[in-house]
Amino acid sequence: MVSCGALTHGGLLAAEPHTGSTFDLIGSIGIAINVVLCLTVAMDRLPWLRRPATPIIAVGTMSLTLYVGHILVILALPGKAAIPPQSASAALLLWFIVGATLFAELWSRFFRRGPLEYLLNGATKVANYVR
Repeated sequence: MVSCGALTHGGLLAAEPHTGSTFDLIGSIGIAINVVLCLTVAMDRLPWLRRPATPIIAVGTMSLTLYVGHILVILALPGKAAIPPQSASAALLLWFIVGATLFAELWSRFFRRGPLEYLLNGATKVANYVR
């Protein structure tokens, strides 16, 4: 879906966040690839970074679980807390980050993957038998 800003003259070059234009998507994907690449190289070349990065690694191993959990928490918020501008508060963002990180850190101490990642892995093992 194209945002209204992309339809106006110069909208493709707008400096507003998340315009949804083709250039915005290409730029966002490019930045994400660069960040992942740089962090992967840093973890490979500087092994001492692994210990302080443990909470972030834990979150990365269960991204599907945390994404679904985030949506469920938003749906469970009382009243209009999930509707902007209340949902755009820094306090709510901080609670989401802290909650997701704590859950991921605790879960990863006992399990290798997140709960939904285990389900997805089990569901896709059948594909090994398909020719």
